Amino acid sequence: MLDFTWIRGEIVDLIYDLGSLLTSPKTAFKIMVAEGRGVGYALATLVIFSLATSLSTVSAISWIVRYLPAPLTSILFFGGVVMLAGTLLVIDIIAWLLMSLIAWGFSHAFGGEGDFSSTLMIYAYSWVGRVFYVVPALIAALLTNPIAVAGLLGTGLILEFIAKLVIQVRGLQVVHELSGGKALATALLSVILLLLVMFAPAAL
Repeated sequence: MLDFTWIRGEIVDLIYDLGSLLTSPKTAFKIMVAEGRGVGYALATLVIFSLATSLSTVSAISWIVRYLPAPLTSILFFGGVVMLAGTLLVIDIIAWLLMSLIAWGFSHAFGGEGDFSSTLMIYAYSWVGRVFYVVPALIAALLTNPIAVAGLLGTGLILEFIAKLVIQVRGLQVVHELSGGKALATALLSVILLLLVMFAPAAL
């Protein structure tokens, strides 16, 4: 007979971590550092919320398929879910690695002392901030007005950015022992440089 106690315990631990990151990120990171937490749970968080983002987004815009011929509806819907989920996950992983590398470099330039693996942990865990996008997107799935849907998705993106930034700043303060100002500068510069790396080639 299979024993699911260990798996259930791991899930409970992950849920507790995510709740702590949303309510008291600085305390959560202090506990993680004290326990010598690795990147495993953090990467699981990134994957979970990346997939949740894709599913909620497709749900929010699913009203579009009502205007398509019936034979195409299921094919496009499920095909769209798979393609969006796969593409977004790859983009999220690349963004995570690049932002972590940039943040690690800036944190050391500002006198920080944390290692790269800890920075990876911070940035992967910050994906829990996507909950502030996923919830509005799920609410938008109940609507058919394109303007209302777009408004909710836009609001979700703004809230997600703020939540992720707060988690990143708190994590950088704890792991790299940076002041609030230096941690904020590091987090913002990471975002700016990531955007430059992603969009500058297209502008040339």
